[in-house]
Amino acid sequence: MPSHHRRQSSSNHDFSRQFRGIQINISSDPFQHRIPPYLQRWWQQSQWKQACLSLRLLYRRKFQDVKPWQYLLIATVIAGTCIVLMMHVGFFSGKRYQDLQQDHHRIVEEIDLLDQVFPDAGKGLATLITVLPPASQIDGNGKDTKVAVGTLDSLEPLIELACRYDMFGHWFIWVPLQYPAQIALDSLLLPSKCSLPRNQITIHKATVDAKAAARYFACGMAPTPYCYFQDPDLTMGTRHMRSVYANFLRSSSVIHGETLSMAHYCSTQWSWCFYNESAELHACFSPPGLGIFVTKEKTEHFLHQLEMNPVEPAHADYYFTLWMNQGRAQLLQGELDTNHSLVIDLEPLEPGLIGLYNSLIEHQDIAAPPDSFDTRAACHNDRCVFLTNIDVLPRFDLFTFVPGFMTASESIRLRNDYYFHGYPGSQYFHAVDHSDDTMWTTAKSVAQGDYFGLDLLMPLRIPMKYRVLVDHPYSYYRNAQPQISFDGTIWMNLDSSMTCNPLNSLLECFITSQHTGYRYIRLINRFDLGHRFKVHDFSLVSKTRRNKQGQLLDILAED
Repeated sequence: MPSHHRRQSSSNHDFSRQFRGIQINISSDPFQHRIPPYLQRWWQQSQWKQACLSLRLLYRRKFQDVKPWQYLLIATVIAGTCIVLMMHVGFFSGKRYQDLQQDHHRIVEEIDLLDQVFPDAGKGLATLITVLPPASQIDGNGKDTKVAVGTLDSLEPLIELACRYDMFGHWFIWVPLQYPAQIALDSLLLPSKCSLPRNQITIHKATVDAKAAARYFACGMAPTPYCYFQDPDLTMGTRHMRSVYANFLRSSSVIHGETLSMAHYCSTQWSWCFYNESAELHACFSPPGLGIFVTKEKTEHFLHQLEMNPVEPAHADYYFTLWMNQGRAQLLQGELDTNHSLVIDLEPLEPGLIGLYNSLIEHQDIAAPPDSFDTRAACHNDRCVFLTNIDVLPRFDLFTFVPGFMTASESIRLRNDYYFHGYPGSQYFHAVDHSDDTMWTTAKSVAQGDYFGLDLLMPLRIPMKYRVLVDHPYSYYRNAQPQISFDGTIWMNLDSSMTCNPLNSLLECFITSQHTGYRYIRLINRFDLGHRFKVHDFSLVSKTRRNKQGQLLDILAED
């Protein structure tokens, strides 16, 4: 063999002998060496591996013959499940899942935006006038009314009234000459949160018997420009004090109060009214002790009239509202209360009416008739006043009173025979009593320009929503024009602000206003309607949701 072949085989043998002990392990799992050895041993020896292998063999046996339509069904189920999950986490709404969870948990409470928000106009400008009755007296129903002497039990409701409303800056208590007990200021137990300071309470012990004229002398001594007359029996007085006072400030030259029932409303606005065009007589009688606001100037003018026309002081209450000669006093229609019957002896009206007529003939200084009003009834929560230009009562000047041809009693009987206690559905209060079961309706079809609305008592500083529930056809939606006003005279249209939908057999509408600072809102007809107004509810939606951070979320529709 040649020598070069021997050298080549010898070198190959030496090379193989040099690398004989080297082994190269190649694994296809790149993560195998990242798993700790003790975990690998646990997995190789555990029963979980055997279970997984069993499931793998079961899957091969069961699904090796799966048809294409079965694959399609499985894919559809999986895709649908994915879509549902994506909708749940807000994939299509643009919100993250965390945002949706925050929206769900941040609604912590429901609040009223107008809770503890009251009108502040005229704060402290009125004096509460209280004339204490004798220890025992006979009321208008012929019952003996006992008044606690010394304990001042009769003043407890008035203390609550004076302390609750901040319109009262002073309280004047007139103690009559016949009152046997000594009343001291320290004996009045005022609550701790009383808005009226004790030093703003005056207890005046009368030195003469002024009888019914006492309240007018007391008002003349009051330090404020306005007075509120209220007898100690608050069950026969004003119930919506803020509504009446806000309405009074709007036109303080006219007497303002609230009636007890529909019968009381018809009496003071129609039956007990007297009109004579030639003498410029346009007077109505209303009992002052049931709660009325009046200016101090008017009472001083009345006291001047008493000096010129001497009358019995016991009948001063009969003459006060008559001698204002202002037509109908602005008395809001109160809740329908049948528990109290208003029994008043009207015979003393005759001399006062004759005295007023003679004074007008002599052209003495008597007030002129006021402009017409559209405020009708206070809302149930004392936050607004119902407005409408439609009067449920006949025209004031329908009958003429002529002294010598008829008496005051005959004039009242004539008016009662013509119209008495209204018609079914004539109660304005039913439109704002927070009940969908009651309804205010008109006596005839409404015309172009007729309206109903709300006086909100104060300018609103936040956007609000209103609910209107009427028994009207859907065409009313195109006829009604929402309007707002800052002063009640100049109105501004709210375009595209009302939405209506059927609710059972009724029509429910919502009015949204983004404006602020206005006080009045109404719905006015664009053209004549072939039906009457039938209003079940007109209310202010002031409820909203608030989160933990105090942010307001939205305004809710009332149930």
